[in-house]
Amino acid sequence: MAETDALIEPGSRVWLTLPDAGRINGLVLWAKNGRVGGELAGPIDPLAVIQAAGESSL
Repeated sequence: MAETDALIEPGSRVWLTLPDAGRINGLVLWAKNGRVGGELAGPIDPLAVIQAAGESSL
């Protein structure tokens, strides 16, 4: 799941880019109230997501 101000419709293809984690494409499966969820084309490192969100520890 991600939060965004963008209007993204289910069925849209998107790119997720995280610092130090690269870029991966995905398919949006649902969107509601500024949140979207979908399926990524491959795995991402959970630590990279936490670091990109500004968390300093697990």
